[in-house]
Formats: sequence, C-alpha cells, structure tokens
Amino acid sequence: MGFRFSINNANAVGHLVEGNVLTFLDESSRSPEMLHLTIDFIDKLIMHPHNDFFTSERSWKHLDLNFSWLRDTWPEVKGEFERLSDCNFREQKYDRNSNLLGFLGGLSRILSRCRVKSLLLPGFTNSELDRLMTEQHILHRLVRIHPDDSALILQIKDSFYTRHIHILNAFSKFEKAYNNIDLWPGVLLWNDEDSLFLKVESQNELYEIYEILRYEKESFKYLRSHYENKWRTAKKYAYFFHLSDLHFGDSESNRRKLRLTKMLETQLSQIDDCSIAIPVINHG
Repeated sequence: MGFRFSINNANAVGHLVEGNVLTFLDESSRSPEMLHLTIDFIDKLIMHPHNDFFTSERSWKHLDLNFSWLRDTWPEVKGEFERLSDCNFREQKYDRNSNLLGFLGGLSRILSRCRVKSLLLPGFTNSELDRLMTEQHILHRLVRIHPDDSALILQIKDSFYTRHIHILNAFSKFEKAYNNIDLWPGVLLWNDEDSLFLKVESQNELYEIYEILRYEKESFKYLRSHYENKWRTAKKYAYFFHLSDLHFGDSESNRRKLRLTKMLETQLSQIDDCSIAIPVINHG
C-alpha cells in the first residue's frame, strides 16, 4: 500500500510509521504552529484518506473499519489537541490523555502495519527522474505490485530541495539514505532489523526493485547483492570525524569514554568497506 504526504508533514509521518506515539506527541506540541500543522495533517488524513492513501479494494474493507472509528473519535480528540495550544502550552503538553494516545495508537497501527517500509527520495537536479519520483501515477504503479501489506510505500508529493533534508531526520533509519545523499534519487527500505538505500537510475529499475521486494523471500539480501554493490564499489569516500573538548584524564572522562566509543562504532559501521575514516581531534 502507498501513502503520499507533504514534506511539511514528514516528521509526523516518520514517527507514526515507526510506532513512536509519545515522540510524535512531543514533537507535535513543540509550538502552537507545529501543533496546528499536525492537526491539519490528521484532519485531512482521517476525513479524506482516499486522497493520499492507496491500497487494494480488499484491504480497504478492513482499513475502512479503522478509519470509521478514527473519524467518529476525531472531533473529541481534535478538541484535546487544540487545547494543547492554550496559554499554558508548555505545561499542558505533558498532560497526556488516554483518549488522545489511543487515537494516535490506532492511526499509527494503520501506517506501521507493513513489515517493510520504503521511502521514495528524489534528487535535487529537477531531472525527469526526480520529478517522476514525486508523481502520483508512479505510486499507483508501485501499489499494484504491493496492493496490500507486503510493503508500505511512502512518497513525498512536493518539490524537493536541500533545505528540506533536516525535516526527514524523523525516520529512524533515514541516516542510511543521508549518508548516500549524493546518490539520490533512490529508495530507502527498512524493517525492524535492517535498512538499505538503493540508487535508482531509471523508471524501470524502480519497478524492478519493488518486484524483487515482493517476490524474493530474502529480498534485502538479493537487492544488496544485485543493486547496492553495483555502485557502492564504484566510488571511494573519505569521512572526517571531528572530535574536540575530550578532556582525557579528568574525573568525568571514563564515563564519557564508553558513550563516545559507542557513538563512533555506530557511525563507523555505516561506512562502506571501500571508504576510509579520518579522525580529526582538537586539543589544547
């Protein structure tokens, strides 16, 4: 199934797809402006899901029951959302209501039901392929390959610019795509255990990726072997790790050392084998 959304709602979609309801609520209530944007997003999704949500007729019969419950509950929940923007905003945002959380949990389950999630990422050159990655008929074609719950296909429907990148950091696995930003357009795929970014060079290649995802049992392994390695070995990168104010030797350094080591291990694990890491340390 597929879902189109505005770049302005990327954080909301990211948190709900990952099932992070409390994080979604915290992010949505950071400011009155963000709250109103979130309310507008939910209102359009709940009241008019067919505008941007695509799945098979069979799946709609099941999903419609969920949307029906959400539509019935939304007026009351919307009022609770709107009350968060009153004068005592900072204090009220932590007064979480069970109705509000139950509603958001139901909405999250609709968006997170698929085991595999994917995000279409256009590039920044406004090429024909970049534009195609945001067009609705492309999503319709991909949903025909994955009409039910075999994959969730997320599509950004706005023009895409570099200034929007920071918004997408809500996706827990987005760092995989961000590390390969110079290779966009492409597709970010992820599940609970793994994530994969694949550069896309043609419309047919995009369709082929989703066919493999549907019909190959170990699809991530297959895609990594047949697509990711194709361009990964063609380029070699140098990554600079800039460290400063380490204060080795003071009373806090041993406690910080474990956290720093873990952070570096995480970053290094995401670097291609053919690339190199160069540490840069400031001292004094």
